[in-house]
Amino acid sequence: MSASGSARRLGLPGSDGIMGAAILESPTMPRGVLPPSRGAVGDGGGVRTSNSSRRSHEGQFGDLAAVDICCGLGGLSEGLGMAGFDVRLGIDNSPSAALTYQRNHPNALVALQDLSQLRKFRSYLSAVGIAPYKLAVLAGGTPCQSFSGANTKKRPGRNEHHNLVLEFARLVKEAYPALFVLENVPRMASVENGELLSDFLHLVERAGYEVKVKNLLAADFGVPQTRRRLFVVGSRIGPFEFMAPTHGPDSYSGKRFVTVQDAIVGDLPTAVRREDATGPMSYIGPPANWYQRWCRVGSREVTDHFWNNLGEGPLRRFALIPPGKSWVQIQDAGLAPAELEVTIDHRSVYRRLEEDKPAVTIVNVRKAMTIHPKVDRLITLREAARLQSFRDRFSFSRAGGRILQVDQIQQQLANAVPPLLARAVGRRLRARLEH
Repeated sequence: MSASGSARRLGLPGSDGIMGAAILESPTMPRGVLPPSRGAVGDGGGVRTSNSSRRSHEGQFGDLAAVDICCGLGGLSEGLGMAGFDVRLGIDNSPSAALTYQRNHPNALVALQDLSQLRKFRSYLSAVGIAPYKLAVLAGGTPCQSFSGANTKKRPGRNEHHNLVLEFARLVKEAYPALFVLENVPRMASVENGELLSDFLHLVERAGYEVKVKNLLAADFGVPQTRRRLFVVGSRIGPFEFMAPTHGPDSYSGKRFVTVQDAIVGDLPTAVRREDATGPMSYIGPPANWYQRWCRVGSREVTDHFWNNLGEGPLRRFALIPPGKSWVQIQDAGLAPAELEVTIDHRSVYRRLEEDKPAVTIVNVRKAMTIHPKVDRLITLREAARLQSFRDRFSFSRAGGRILQVDQIQQQLANAVPPLLARAVGRRLRARLEH
């Protein structure tokens, strides 16, 4: 799809006065759509192009077309692409997320649209060549902030974030995909005493879907992180069954969990302060293990490997925190100098990672003050990306290595579905389509 004809280019502002990609308007394209940038995706990762040979479920879904709702920077899309799906469209209401998504998924369209305002969804599908009722997978991860255990603010009853879950059900009914995937934090299942999830299930089951719900541990599928996510999968082409773990003590393969050391120690160069970051850096050696080899597929250099410079107080606190502990525990044990004491109500804040275990859930690194296991600094954006299982080729920078909207990207990365977890789910979805 080209940016030609009567398309009108509208500026999409970034932070610090940086102008990002353009929004397109044309008679054949829905309002607020970023065009494909037509780059190649290297070495089998990310979103597929649409000209590969594929099998199908009774010939109906042979192109394995997928759409990612509330796509963020594209963790679900990355994983589905690795599983062989052709992710043609990402939809999100964040300009920053749309720019990051487009940079890393050059063969997909990106629509800037709030889910609650998304109407005539089939016109979006038509714009990316998906015929009525021929969508293989509709995937989405609605905003989870009001559900998350990391959010300690008072949670009201049903609010706009809760309603987006039901908006996703509306899109399922309109697009009628073969399969759908809704992802969120485990707490979503207990919101409103379970009524929100119950209402969602009622809507999609009435539309003809068999639904399975399961909490999945990312570490069980090769992600160096103990993040848990709730997956709701619906099928109108036969029963869906979730996959067994591939890593850890409960796995069929006997593979151990991937650790923090496996992910970020050994091949990455010395990180620099954010203000000193000038461009890509060289690896300091070969990959130390299979996970680092996997991360480096499609990349010859390291980008976004800098840490937020902090004042003297935080750095002094870092020096007192051993691996696996947080500042709250140091204060509770009476080990904190009086001048360094701060009010913190969550043990995930000011926490140092442990080398020999998967990381705790990666949230916004700057807000959570997530500390490197060996060095007295925050982990870098690249280290956080590896702990989320994003490959090193996944870029958060523009030309010259300058970062765009760091604080927003840190939050996008915290919100993302780990691609290796999404790949595991995607492979099961594809297996359902092929049988």
